[in-house]
Amino acid sequence: MLRELALQQGLAYRTYGEVLQRFGEQQIGWTELFKMSGDIYLREAAQAAWSLVRANANAYAWMLSAAGAKPASLDAGPARDVAPAVAPSGKRAQRGRG
Repeated sequence: MLRELALQQGLAYRTYGEVLQRFGEQQIGWTELFKMSGDIYLREAAQAAWSLVRANANAYAWMLSAAGAKPASLDAGPARDVAPAVAPSGKRAQRGRG
């Protein structure tokens, strides 16, 4: 995660440096400088927030796996060995209303 954030910040600083260079060479004016700076800031803030959300989800999943939590399965559990109820006459006992 730290490498990802460092990469994103490095790219943002490089892009901002290019914008400042264009401004210094009088290729763009004040309005373009502020517009491009704002765009860079908003994009990087969103990416940093998304990276933190993913890191939080990964940490939560790791904590669950470390605690021994297992994903729910479709099985109701291991089959129980229960003998069927048989009446003394040899017929199955009737359960419930009959």
